Amino acid sequence: MRDHPALEVKAVAPGSLAEAAGIQAGHRLESINGQALADEFDYRFAQAEERVSLSWLDLEGRRHVKRLAKHPDQDLGLDFRETPFRSCKVKCVFCFIDQNPKGMRSSIYFKDEDYRFSWLYGNYVTLFNMSEEDLEKAISRRMSPMYVSVHATDEAVRRPLLGVKKDTLLMPRLRRLAEAGIQLHCQVVVVPGLNDGAVLERTVRDLASLHPALASVALVPVGLTRHRQHLPSLRLNTRAEARALLKSLAAWQQEFLGRLGTRLVFASDEWYLKAGQELPQAGDYEDFPQLGNGVGSVRGFMDDFARRLGRAKRKPGAPGKVLALTGRAFAPTLQASAQALQVRVAGLQVQVLGVENKFYGRTVSVAGLLCGADLAAAAAGARADRVLVPDVMLKDRAGLFLDNTSPAWLEQQVKAPVKVVPADAAGFLKGCCQ
Repeated sequence: MRDHPALEVKAVAPGSLAEAAGIQAGHRLESINGQALADEFDYRFAQAEERVSLSWLDLEGRRHVKRLAKHPDQDLGLDFRETPFRSCKVKCVFCFIDQNPKGMRSSIYFKDEDYRFSWLYGNYVTLFNMSEEDLEKAISRRMSPMYVSVHATDEAVRRPLLGVKKDTLLMPRLRRLAEAGIQLHCQVVVVPGLNDGAVLERTVRDLASLHPALASVALVPVGLTRHRQHLPSLRLNTRAEARALLKSLAAWQQEFLGRLGTRLVFASDEWYLKAGQELPQAGDYEDFPQLGNGVGSVRGFMDDFARRLGRAKRKPGAPGKVLALTGRAFAPTLQASAQALQVRVAGLQVQVLGVENKFYGRTVSVAGLLCGADLAAAAAGARADRVLVPDVMLKDRAGLFLDNTSPAWLEQQVKAPVKVVPADAAGFLKGCCQ
């Protein structure tokens, strides 16, 4: 079933084949080589031919047909209105979007579940939205890699986790993708009492059976906010449970490394912080396949900072007193880095502030979910020449915090210049020294 009758052209690249053919902004591209175009993804794949026949409608609704010769890699030069995300049809019991309070901007409440953007941007999807036609498209187009939210391979467990009543067909779909050579990266949000223990053991082993197509699995602890009214009762993992999971993980990694040549399954940094255990070394993360899930990001920061520290210099005119804002989980790591930097660079004072998340609740301790109001409250009265804010705190194209406040607003509250920096070692060092 087509999402749109045709693709509306937003812009045409000057000097492109499309411009030469007579296509203009506002025209609607219907088909390429007779293939109807439901979205920009159809366009991308359909145009990758040496000869293309274009059919489009002009502003008056008149149909035009033009045949062109081109290199398969040559783009026709068309830009379209943004393809809308498909919305999610499941209601996961731990969905973070459902844990947002009322009154935030509308985009906060939109749940995307679109295999096309999983391939393009690395978004995680449950595959529940996929039709048979979608599955065939993904396979025929070699849409690899794909990123899949698994949570459990036992359907009796997965159905209630996803809040659905019918079979999710997870393993059959994963097998078809794997047999077609589609690389898979999976994640499991571990909810104590629901999909941990023996259920998690089965999930890990079921997924391992898909190797080598299955490239990695990330284990992520469930995140809960204080806004869970009228939602299922859940709890966070305890320190003892975090240690038990890491013990199981070590055994799985040792087994898979010997049998498959890869550790395959990795735990996000939060597990080690919760357990009070030392983070693995960089080599234990292999090629860091799950950085987007916070797997190895702290280790990556620490090692990169150590490599760059010896070259750190304070440029003339750089601030003397810097206040770095972050979440409580990462604050100890950043504090240690700040102390080392002050020893290295004379005349520099760096204060690190682990901000308590009052908006979502104390259980949420990552920097990326801090709001402007909490930052302002925590930094009130602090004397600094510059305030550093990591870019992961800004969740909107307009550069806004989750509560719709801006860095400019934060400057007014803290009465100091606010500098948004990349959330990595290079960004931190540049923010402090330049």
